[in-house]
Amino acid sequence: MLEKVIKGAEMAMQSSILLQQELHQLRTSNRHQKEKMTRAFIQDGGSLTGGEGFQ
Repeated sequence: MLEKVIKGAEMAMQSSILLQQELHQLRTSNRHQKEKMTRAFIQDGGSLTGGEGFQ
C-alpha cells in the first residue's frame, strides 16, 4: 500500500516538473513573439514628420 502512495507521489512530482518546464518554454516563446511584434509595428493611418520617423 505504501509503495503505491510513493509511486503516485513520484508521478505527481514528475508531472509537475514537466508542466513547469513547458510553462517556462511557452512564456519564453511568448516574450520573444511580443518583442518581435513590437519591433515590427507598422503605423496604420496618420502621418509622421521626419523627426518622428527616426525615433
